[in-house]
Amino acid sequence: MVKQLFQGMYGTEFRHNGGPFGLTCGQSRQTGCHNAGWYNAAGEKIGWGGLDHADMARIAKEINADELFVVLGEYESHWVTDNIVLTPSDKDKPGPQYVGLKCSYIIEKGQCFMVYPGRDFPTSMLSQVEGVHFDYMHRRDAYNKVLIATNLPSMSK
Repeated sequence: MVKQLFQGMYGTEFRHNGGPFGLTCGQSRQTGCHNAGWYNAAGEKIGWGGLDHADMARIAKEINADELFVVLGEYESHWVTDNIVLTPSDKDKPGPQYVGLKCSYIIEKGQCFMVYPGRDFPTSMLSQVEGVHFDYMHRRDAYNKVLIATNLPSMSK
């Protein structure tokens, strides 16, 4: 199957393109994520902008079954993290370990996960939008999901 998500597919910071899932690089939304970075499981930046639950539900419905749409917050995808300033090349491809460790959401076929940083999180589903489940995922499980999708060794539980 041809990869649906590839580096730069929605453009760059100053060159905005539209693409799959009805998204446009640099888009703004009233709710949800603001200026989020959009990545594939390989840790390649595919675009950036606001995402709301309707966008995420559409991605979950239309994404290829063998791919992940990984969302990082504005800070983690554009600025400074762990006292390291991301260079322009790092921002475009920080790698699967970085996006797995820093992601806020992971979207796969039919499912959206909000990555929960704490140890204890609610056991109930967050919500359901347009038939797509939004659920919590522990940070370690998110990290492992990204690494497994790229055939890298995952963390033991």
